[in-house]
Amino acid sequence: SMPDFDPYQLDRPEPRTETRTFTDPSHPAVSLTLTISVSDEAPSKMRVYKRIADNQTEYIDGKVDTDAIPLESGLLPRLPPLIIRFRKPGQESVIALEDRTCRFISVLQMLEVREAKDGGAPPPEKSVEYWAAVAVTLPTAFLDAGMWASTLLDGVPSEETAPDPTPAHTADSSE
Repeated sequence: SMPDFDPYQLDRPEPRTETRTFTDPSHPAVSLTLTISVSDEAPSKMRVYKRIADNQTEYIDGKVDTDAIPLESGLLPRLPPLIIRFRKPGQESVIALEDRTCRFISVLQMLEVREAKDGGAPPPEKSVEYWAAVAVTLPTAFLDAGMWASTLLDGVPSEETAPDPTPAHTADSSE
């Protein structure tokens, strides 16, 4: 059996903070630099997992809206897709989020360190719509950032879990 211990005498785990910059071939002049901080304390992690679940309930296109009034058929309506209004005319975009994109958005929302400017309050967290727009306009950077943040959240050292940039199988052009 484990020896008795006094949890009040133990140090709280230090949060892990990392900064990385992500680039995307679709916009080579733009880079996405993020600082994220992850606490290994259970309540803090549970808040992130709750956000993932809440965003998946609210934003995933086609999920049943359990808060809605049933339709005449007796069925509940399905959630509408997310509509991103880009600033360029005619660029509105209907985005159907699925579980993994929604997870990455939630993790980036919750873990991004928001620095206060000039001694003021830190800026608010970025919206689901903002991160969905990043997912559409900087897809490689978004996926890399989401994978990195998710890996840190789940407690795996990021260096060891970075995806191998070389594909597992390269098709031979002579086939």
